[in-house]
Amino acid sequence: MKKAMTKTMTEALSIPAFTFSDSMDATALIALRKEMKKVHTNLTMLPFFIKACSIAMSEYPIMNTHIDNDLDSEGYI
Repeated sequence: MKKAMTKTMTEALSIPAFTFSDSMDATALIALRKEMKKVHTNLTMLPFFIKACSIAMSEYPIMNTHIDNDLDSEGYI
């Protein structure tokens, strides 16, 4: 078990990291959440972020890619 975990963790180190940050005006989103919390009291921002990521990956599929070292190419997931 430890050997398999070590192998997986070592392979993970070879994966390039990608970080992006930006700012946005979330006033309308916060207002929408506040309105929806009247019915769904435990509503967090997470569903909104997941929906935004889903839409972004659909519109820009290159952001959801992988690199195949064996084929020396990149592919879409």
